[in-house]
Amino acid sequence: QRVLAEPAIERAHALPLQPVFGVGVWVPLGDHAARQPLARELTSSFPNIKLRFMEGFSGHLLEWLDAGRLDLAVLYQGWSGGRLHAEHLIDERLCLVSSKKAKKLKPKTPTAELADVSLILPSAPHGLRRLVDLAAADLKIPLKIGIEADSFESILSLVKDNLGSTVLPAVSIQDELTRGQLQASLLVKPEVTRSLILATPTNRPP
Repeated sequence: QRVLAEPAIERAHALPLQPVFGVGVWVPLGDHAARQPLARELTSSFPNIKLRFMEGFSGHLLEWLDAGRLDLAVLYQGWSGGRLHAEHLIDERLCLVSSKKAKKLKPKTPTAELADVSLILPSAPHGLRRLVDLAAADLKIPLKIGIEADSFESILSLVKDNLGSTVLPAVSIQDELTRGQLQASLLVKPEVTRSLILATPTNRPP
């Protein structure tokens, strides 16, 4: 958790703080992985500002950074480019995620077997979808995208109802795994990983 919080504090010190400080979090991270430690550390370090948290997929966060609605964001690496100051935070491995009502998953699943699964994923502009599409292209396998959903809550709800499977880091579904609503299988051969970055717009001080 402090891997995410400490760089955010350092970056916030370098920014011109407004009365309302906008923080964006890549929504599949979940509360415990990002929002709670960030809120705790930022409110402690800057007691006179009001925090505004906004959650979304990487495409949403990029738009909000560009529009000035956010001061910093934790998002998927694929959106860095020249538009953002980016600092690497952490790498995480992705899993195939299915309902507990579905056939029991093995602890590990070859990534090529995604071709045999009906998937529920965000639409193409979003970083998670791009990452899965690139993995499939590298393996030269087709993907069966049964449903596109750009809301994290919608994806989880549809997967829980056994309408398809998705691809996510296990940290984002810890509560659902503990409650026995979902099951996860680590993607291997090759592993599919994604990096998170701490980002601020280039038109503000680094």
